[in-house]
Amino acid sequence: MFNPQLIDEPIDVEIKSSTISLGLIEGVTSVVREVGGELTIDVRAVGTSRDPHVAGRVDVRNAKFLAVASGSRYKNVRAAMALAADKVTVESLHVEDADGDSLDVHGSLGTHELRVGDLEVEVTAHRFEVMRNNFGRVDVDAAVEVRGRWEAPRIAGIITIDSGTLQVDEILVRTLFQPYSTEETAITDIDPVAALNPWDRLGLDLFLRVPSTLRMAGDNVQVSPGTPIGLGDINLRAVGDLYLYKDPAQPLYITGSLDSVTGTYRFQGRSFTLDPTSSINFRGDLNPELYVTVQREISAVQTRVTIAGPLNEPELRLSSTPALDASDILSLIVFNTSTNELSALQQEQLAIRAGTPERRGR
Repeated sequence: MFNPQLIDEPIDVEIKSSTISLGLIEGVTSVVREVGGELTIDVRAVGTSRDPHVAGRVDVRNAKFLAVASGSRYKNVRAAMALAADKVTVESLHVEDADGDSLDVHGSLGTHELRVGDLEVEVTAHRFEVMRNNFGRVDVDAAVEVRGRWEAPRIAGIITIDSGTLQVDEILVRTLFQPYSTEETAITDIDPVAALNPWDRLGLDLFLRVPSTLRMAGDNVQVSPGTPIGLGDINLRAVGDLYLYKDPAQPLYITGSLDSVTGTYRFQGRSFTLDPTSSINFRGDLNPELYVTVQREISAVQTRVTIAGPLNEPELRLSSTPALDASDILSLIVFNTSTNELSALQQEQLAIRAGTPERRGR
């Protein structure tokens, strides 16, 4: 059947299984873990070896698994697929997350000569968990369609963040300080399930709606390892709309902005009020431009801290009214007084926090 150099021969093959444990999947992939459930197959293939016509059913019941990459657990997975000449119909595919919220899929896949052709699939989800790990937890609502051909599918629709928390400190540590390995994987180490990942041949036309349900949190957020002064502690909520676009074999583009940012911000132990003009702007790539300004009045001085620039290289700027040197602003924030009033020990502590050589005698 799978060797095109052989002569095309008539076939009549029936495959009928007893109940098969889905736990066998763990023997061939690391994409999922803790797999359970049952699979049954009852199909018959007739026609020729190069163009078989398959009829029958494939059913999955009581399945569960842990998605390793996202950390999310799923249960009560059931699927019913009907096979007919030149078509596979997904009568139902139901998945529940750990809280019982669901994702449902139905549609069809065209088949011909051992190849999958046209796709017509609809996906709906309500409060469905897509991530639960060190980077945070995210639940989404979704109304998405998959169209096109198997070798170049296109996903279009709307995804709304129902609730979520992103741990910004953990995300920055991974993306900035622990880059992924670029070494090639040996052919003997290829995961057959991971190899089915369609990302490179996928197209996207997705609107991502972010209401005030997405929280961004982080303690002592750093932009370079080991620096004594970081961006501070954040607990923010962002609101906005993003558009995700991708063509097959092309990178992902993201445009739009999170143009309403609220919440709390602590810098050097002080609480600051967010400026309502703060925003996070995506201009095409995965490196958004940050513009977050916070302020606090200290000893009749209006101090401001601004985080500006691309996510991978943000700048921390200090300003004030009336205008003061950055060292005096930092001294006000940390010690509630100017650098001229600091003791020798306080000047040493300030120099350590600022990551600059100690200055005495001012």
